[in-house]
Amino acid sequence: MIRFLAILTTLTVVLSAQVLAQESSDFTDPPNENGQATENSTDAVQSDTASDTTSAQQTDAQPDAADPEPRQSEPSSETESADQTSAEQSDAEQEPASISPELRVEFEETLAIVGQPLSLRVTILVPTWMVDPVVFPSLEMPDVMVRLPERSTSPVSERVDGETWSGVTRHYRIIPLAPGTFTLPPQELVISWADPDTNAPREDRITMEGVEFAGTIPQGAEGLSPFIAAESLELTQEYTGPDAPLAAGDSVERKVTAKVTGTPPMVLPTLIPDEQIVGIAQYPNEPVLTEHEDRGELSGTRVETTTYLAQSGGEGGAPEISISWYNLSTEAVETATLEGRSLAVDAPIASTEPARTPQQTIGLVAMIGAALVLVVMTVVVGWQRYKRHRTARRARYLASEDYAKDQVLQAIKHRNYSEVSKALWLWSERSDGQSVMRDPQINSALITLGNARYGGGQESDAAAWQSLQKAVQHHAKQHGRVEKTDALPPLNPVG
Repeated sequence: MIRFLAILTTLTVVLSAQVLAQESSDFTDPPNENGQATENSTDAVQSDTASDTTSAQQTDAQPDAADPEPRQSEPSSETESADQTSAEQSDAEQEPASISPELRVEFEETLAIVGQPLSLRVTILVPTWMVDPVVFPSLEMPDVMVRLPERSTSPVSERVDGETWSGVTRHYRIIPLAPGTFTLPPQELVISWADPDTNAPREDRITMEGVEFAGTIPQGAEGLSPFIAAESLELTQEYTGPDAPLAAGDSVERKVTAKVTGTPPMVLPTLIPDEQIVGIAQYPNEPVLTEHEDRGELSGTRVETTTYLAQSGGEGGAPEISISWYNLSTEAVETATLEGRSLAVDAPIASTEPARTPQQTIGLVAMIGAALVLVVMTVVVGWQRYKRHRTARRARYLASEDYAKDQVLQAIKHRNYSEVSKALWLWSERSDGQSVMRDPQINSALITLGNARYGGGQESDAAAWQSLQKAVQHHAKQHGRVEKTDALPPLNPVG
């Protein structure tokens, strides 16, 4: 108890000394150039404080002399480091952080029966407002149908860290059209919004991570082809036209309507079979599909119309229609059926051969076209060969003895003496041993022609040309006979 009172007394003395020192500094004259007044006052206060402290320590030491003198603890380095880290964290919290749009993806169910939709929601939030509409991805991929229901895109607002953020959300309906696992790759979104500091337009691009989902076929429905899962499926039909027997030229229109609920109508197959009917020509129209959505449930109709035209006698009819489907409510396979109708024609049978189908017609046209192409190619190739043969034959003729002989006769015909001389020399070169120029009749005719033209001979010019022509023709005949005779050995060789 005495020790506690001594410590308390010491603290009281120290605080009193500090108060007195503060008051003394306020009322003491300003220090001189050497600062003596201030030092004296401070020394006095320190002296009093030291004496009081020593007295208190001596008093406290009397009951227990073994106790050591109490010392004032100094702050450790670890405490100073912790205080510095805390200060740095406080400064960092005060610095403004970069704000970016927030992306949220909600895809709770990832497994659906083939043809049934899965719900995917993508939400974008910003602390200010949108400058332009968000550019959302289409999410299209093979064997998957993506639909946007009514009011698929709508504005939203939420509290983020105590503040109200605004944005937009988009609802996708993802419908697997085949069984198996599908992976939607990462998609990019473009957000145009107002910067929170300047309100200036700002554009950010955010990538949505890829998601996986799967389509499955319920047990017991594996054999359905095509697979159709719906809440309901109804078939109705209407006939317009006379009843059987039909006369040649009569027509009957068949209109079949399939109404489905719980799935889009695009999953429905062809309703009216394309079957050949004897004596009947068929003219189908393009199918008409109509889709509806009521509070998120898809439904629709498929309408097909075919006109049957009676052409010749026959006992055929419109075929029966049957569609098997999986009922989502009863979880069982059911079958919708429509009866057929007789289309017998009371007329002579035109032919026992079945009418040619469009595919057969296309094939026949292709065959005829191929044959025409082959004919054209044959003609072109033959013409090219003929031209090459004709050119070669012409070249052989121009290099032959017959060509030289013909040139002589042409020059005689035109009464061209100089050309006759040139042609005779060419003929002599292409004949054996220049026999042409040694022919006495040709030489005599040339002399007569020269006298008639230049020497004033008694024979006229026309008669001289005629004599030369006869001499040339005679030589040609004789030369030809010699060649033919020399071609075979003599029958009765002598010696």
